[in-house]
Amino acid sequence: MRKLLLIAITILPILMGYSLYLFDLNWQLENLAAFVVFIPLYYLLLTAIMLVSRSVKFSLFSFCAGIISAVTFGAIPMNNSQQECRPDAVSVLQYNTYYDNNQIGVFIDFAREQRPDILVLQEVSPIHGEQLKLLGDLYPYQYGGQRRVGYPSGQMILSRSPMYGMNTVTSISGHNIIRVVWRASEDKNLFLIAAHPPSPRTKALWLQRNEVIEDVRTMAEASPLETVLVVGDFNLASTTSRFNNMLPGFESWPVASWPVFIKRWTLPAKPVIAIDHFWIRNARSDDQTICSRERIRHINGSDHAPIETRFNL
Repeated sequence: MRKLLLIAITILPILMGYSLYLFDLNWQLENLAAFVVFIPLYYLLLTAIMLVSRSVKFSLFSFCAGIISAVTFGAIPMNNSQQECRPDAVSVLQYNTYYDNNQIGVFIDFAREQRPDILVLQEVSPIHGEQLKLLGDLYPYQYGGQRRVGYPSGQMILSRSPMYGMNTVTSISGHNIIRVVWRASEDKNLFLIAAHPPSPRTKALWLQRNEVIEDVRTMAEASPLETVLVVGDFNLASTTSRFNNMLPGFESWPVASWPVFIKRWTLPAKPVIAIDHFWIRNARSDDQTICSRERIRHINGSDHAPIETRFNL
């Protein structure tokens, strides 16, 4: 009986994790899949317990299961840089600013100092929008905050270089997706799609989020330009089947950026889940395009951390 119990506690967690990771699920289980990153920690603790209890075989199995699960579920880097960025690499800073953020000035100071090429923001309140317009000397091209535009689903984009054909597409449930042609360099236009689907806290919101994701996928695949960027807080964990199948052929590096704190209790937390995503497809190049994605650690005020992505064109 003891042996069967030991087998169950060593095998079932990783089997459950793979099921959550690989298969399309209902809304509760898909939300649960966001937390499979904790499975390696479970096996680390289990290995220690097995060693103390002198169950050598099970401790070895737990250790191996922990390594396998860490590679599969826990490989969400805090900072990720796999190749050298060229001097002319393009930089995108994305941030869910959080409607109740009263420290937006820190983010503005960072943008003024580091000068990324474009800022893609979510949960921008009108108060934030007016403060962000102070960056107009560095970011003269903006979408969001204009009288007839407002802040589409709380979004705003600020760019150092021209943007054209800016418009929004509204999903059936009323969520706005921004489409922009962005002059990323002197001789290169990119098709940029920005979105912030709702958090899937209920089945209805889960269905609305999936609807926005499908709309984004359709737009990206029908892009009129060779290079396509998809950026935003998608409220979709990178440890789900839906993420893995969302944009085949696009490059993406998940980076943990949420939660910085737990909203309900404002308790500090260490980001472990990647939901602030960046996808890119360069139809003319087979080379790796993204050269770095980095979580910016010192900017506070939101339950998300900003992420700066650099890519070579």
